[in-house]
Amino acid sequence: MSSSENVFAEVIEVAKFIDEFRGHYFALPSYQEKIDLLKDQIEHALEKLDAIPIEKRESQDEAAMYLYLRGKLLDVSPAYNQEAERLLTDAVKLNSSVVDAWICLGTCVWKRGDLDKAKSCFNSGLEQDPNNKQLLLQLSVLERRQCIGATEVENPVEIINDCIKHVKEAIALDIQDGISWYILGNSCLTAYFVTGCWDINMLLQSLKAYKNAVSMHLANLPWH
Repeated sequence: MSSSENVFAEVIEVAKFIDEFRGHYFALPSYQEKIDLLKDQIEHALEKLDAIPIEKRESQDEAAMYLYLRGKLLDVSPAYNQEAERLLTDAVKLNSSVVDAWICLGTCVWKRGDLDKAKSCFNSGLEQDPNNKQLLLQLSVLERRQCIGATEVENPVEIINDCIKHVKEAIALDIQDGISWYILGNSCLTAYFVTGCWDINMLLQSLKAYKNAVSMHLANLPWH
């Protein structure tokens, strides 16, 4: 862990918890209750972040970490946050090696509909860490979105092939991840339609991926 990460260690842990809670905690009786609890956690994390003395966030790496964490926390909401984009943009300018800052920035600009900039952010993150599963999955989902979005793209076949390539690379990194298999199923199904509904092999690959997604999910449930 770098010196800047040591200074911000407690906030980093809270941010990780918020990520997990946002993505995987479904036991609450209502969506609004989940949002309210997230807001409480974010406020708690921001208080801890601002409690870090200014002299401990003066170096370039420390300043980048501060901006990244504040931007990440502000961007937890499903809605686009302009301040989060500004903070995350400044963070990657100061330190382009913080991979999660690229992920957060890409996710943030995606919320306002700028898929091209989001894709550029994810690719910049992959330049820092080519074997980052989360980045590969985000890029794959975005590329599939480009193929089915309201705005027509010039080269949908090339994009959907890249989409499948990236999710397969993610699966190679963690073959037990059911979400990756599910994304592959979606990608192959989209490829079937994008390429003219003639490649039955794509449908079969999609079905196999969905079956793997279900089996991996069941295998990872707590009672196994």
